[in-house]
Amino acid sequence: MPVKPSLLVVADYPFVEVGGRFFAEVPWDERLARTFAPAFSRLLLLGRRRRADGVPPGWVLVDTAWFEVVESGDWNGPIGFLGNLPALIRAVRSVWPRVGAVYLKLFYLNSVAVWCYNRLQGPGSRKTVATLLVGDAAEAVLLRDDLLRFAWARRVASWVVAGTIRTIQRRVELPGFWARFLEEKFGTRPSASLIVIESWLRDEHVRVHERKAPRRPATVLFVGRLVQRKRAHHLLEAAGRLVRDGADLQLVLVGDGPERAGLEALAADLGLGHRARFAGWLGVLSPELLAVYDAADIFCLPSFAEGLPLVIVEAMGRGVAVVATAVSGTPEIVVHERTGLLVPRDDVNALTAAIGRYLADPSVWRGCVEGGYDMARRFTFETQRGRLADAIAGLVR
Repeated sequence: MPVKPSLLVVADYPFVEVGGRFFAEVPWDERLARTFAPAFSRLLLLGRRRRADGVPPGWVLVDTAWFEVVESGDWNGPIGFLGNLPALIRAVRSVWPRVGAVYLKLFYLNSVAVWCYNRLQGPGSRKTVATLLVGDAAEAVLLRDDLLRFAWARRVASWVVAGTIRTIQRRVELPGFWARFLEEKFGTRPSASLIVIESWLRDEHVRVHERKAPRRPATVLFVGRLVQRKRAHHLLEAAGRLVRDGADLQLVLVGDGPERAGLEALAADLGLGHRARFAGWLGVLSPELLAVYDAADIFCLPSFAEGLPLVIVEAMGRGVAVVATAVSGTPEIVVHERTGLLVPRDDVNALTAAIGRYLADPSVWRGCVEGGYDMARRFTFETQRGRLADAIAGLVR
């Protein structure tokens, strides 16, 4: 029987080594590996490998029976990436003979480098490539004034990123997109594209409850990185207005990031100190995070830009009514007044009104909860991951 090849999975994800074992933010476990097992013997994980004294909160063990973390160095920022590039190329070269196909997450710098490496190989050494574009990196660059000070430089960088994405997607065997809007913006071969997400919400995670109205006090939940483009401060401002008008609610913000200290100060300034809890990062669908979803009544994601947010799918699967900004791929899962309420981005008045509408009208709240269950079942681990694995495995059959 011929030996099955390995699948090289490339992104910029960090893998932390503690005591000879590796930990990651997402669960690289047997259940995920088995979706690829019919075609691949192992999955080689190429990201950023770093060492630490302890396991970061919420991180989980990488199952080395199925996965192998490739020694490819560590880096931060574009300059750090360039400095680490020789180590990255050595790592790719060391595993290349075992690789049957390459799976690139876009838009990540490691993925761009590996795509270039593959293009430079001769006909006998070039690998079959599948991609998955998980967000609008060209738009995201426009928001990164922390990396590029001048607006003109960000516009040039956005143009370069968009062109790079289109070039890669045009020259791979399986171009994948996280959402339909990404395919429309960056796709070049619609008939050959795959629209799929890397969902972690499993069938057993979907929990139906019969509650007819939000609890009192109602809990409004945010889950995500505490960065400027997520606009968590707009949620705090909306909550402050509702509380001043007599609404009985409390806030839970799950996640961490550079904006946390400022958000905590803002909550205190708005008189929400005793009503707002900052829970930190709890992991991907950990028991702690699931408990937070179950205790919530309204999920709010007021982002300026997104891909197709998995946290919305997770909230829907636990029976939490959603309010979200009508950006990027969000309207593909949040259908206004059916699976949630959509508001324009950067519109605190509309955000306040949407949350208030759920609190005032239980029929709208319950209708969106019911619609959310139906949508969540379309985006579970089982329905999405199997399609992705089958499509990649089909490339090497």
